[in-house]
Amino acid sequence: MSTQDITADEGIQLREYLSILRARRWSIVVIAGAILLSTLFFSFRQTPIYESTTKVLVKPVNNPFATNAPVSSLINLDTEREIASSTEVAIRASESISPPEDPAELLGDLSVSVPTNTQVLEITFSDPSPIRAQAGAAAFANAYIDYKTEQATNALNEVRSPIEDQIRDLTEQLNRLNAAIAAQGAGATPEQQSRREELTSQLAVLRSQLAPLRSVVVDPGDILQTAGLPSSPSSPNHLRNAALALFVGLALGVGIAFLRERLDDRLRGRADLEQRAQAPVLAVIPKVAGWKKRDEARLTTVTEPRSGVAEAYRTLRTSVLFAAAQREIKAILVTSATAGEGKTTTAANLAVVLANAGKRVILVDADLRKPRIHRFLNLPNRTGLVNVLAGEALPWETLLDPGVDNLRVLPSGPVPTRPAELLGSEAMGELVAEFRQVADFVILDSPPVLAVSDALALAPLCQTVLYVSQAETTTRGAVMHARERLDQVGVEVLGAVLNGFDPSKSRTDPYYYYRYYYRTRSGPGGDGSYFEPHGTREEAPRPGRSSI
Repeated sequence: MSTQDITADEGIQLREYLSILRARRWSIVVIAGAILLSTLFFSFRQTPIYESTTKVLVKPVNNPFATNAPVSSLINLDTEREIASSTEVAIRASESISPPEDPAELLGDLSVSVPTNTQVLEITFSDPSPIRAQAGAAAFANAYIDYKTEQATNALNEVRSPIEDQIRDLTEQLNRLNAAIAAQGAGATPEQQSRREELTSQLAVLRSQLAPLRSVVVDPGDILQTAGLPSSPSSPNHLRNAALALFVGLALGVGIAFLRERLDDRLRGRADLEQRAQAPVLAVIPKVAGWKKRDEARLTTVTEPRSGVAEAYRTLRTSVLFAAAQREIKAILVTSATAGEGKTTTAANLAVVLANAGKRVILVDADLRKPRIHRFLNLPNRTGLVNVLAGEALPWETLLDPGVDNLRVLPSGPVPTRPAELLGSEAMGELVAEFRQVADFVILDSPPVLAVSDALALAPLCQTVLYVSQAETTTRGAVMHARERLDQVGVEVLGAVLNGFDPSKSRTDPYYYYRYYYRTRSGPGGDGSYFEPHGTREEAPRPGRSSI
């Protein structure tokens, strides 16, 4: 694969991703908005918390016996941080806070940190009251220094006290010896003189050891920054919470959008229908704007012949005429996978546009379970196909004129008790063959393929099948299942029609919207009309009668 092919594939994937986001944009906005609003709601309901911070410079306590030791070897800041957040320091701090609090609760509001490459403790205390936050930070800093001072003093005393006791004991011995020598009156004996010199020497050594211990100044640390009175709460931070909630909401919304897209089995568009139906899409019928009553029979090619929807049916007519010329097709069965996909609408409109092109067309309502063709053309349904198949009426007496030149309609007639048997009967095959001899096209509207077996009984009687799918409701599984059932009876699928397509939501063909806009808006003078390529504008059919 070349670099250009890889780049093209990446571009297609990017367009698909963007189209998914565009199609699901409102769900993404709703999810992100809900998370944002709920976060702000809880954020503003939280109690404001104030923080006050004090900084303490940690110093090593002077050790006269290790004066050459580096300072860094005498200070472990992790240990100092644990000491500052210990229970002992919290007990001392609680005594200086008014009113005193439980030391365990104070520790819950305390945080101690060490900035990188420093010998500084940052002591931060949080509280709903700014005054108590300031007092808590100051209390813990002072309590830490007091605790370290006391510990250092006790450690120094433990070294100094034994030396002082020895000096005191030797001094008493020397005093007793001097008193004994003075009482003799004859001077000190050699032994006494030797003992006095020994005691004096020992005292000198001990005093030399005690001298530096007495000069030691206990200074475990200094307060570099006193605890200040906070002017604004540190939490909740509404702006930060809103930004975080918006980010999480958008991420969650996009994730759910792609998850829904993956789990959504509905058709993605024209290419998807061609792949699932294994047949070319002959036309894409746009969704009729403002048509919300799906049960309402509306023949767009008659009521709005200049609309983009009518032009889409004329595109379907062109494809059908081309296929008919290539394969000598006359009888076409129009069906769908399930009900409500627009097969009856497609059959009626296709019949009208074929008749408008000068073709002799017979439209047969073969949906004996839920007939609707007569409603589209405002025709009675007292007698029809059922009566002809039962031998109660002749087909030429039952055909009705809908007021469209070159078009005749055979309604269904009364609903029978066994419609599948009637449609699969020999009489039905003879009727279709008879119509094919006198008409250019015979179009049969049949029940859905997956709902009942009627369409499968009719399919072998026709030369080909026109498959209709609804863009917003038809699932991929239904299309593939319907195609499998049609293959089982050996019928040829002429093509497919994607009905009810919303151009603004196109995911696979981003240019379809602009073609649809051109067809519905362009025209001389910008009057919104569309003109045929040869310059003849298609007019609405006029009522009248013509022979087939």
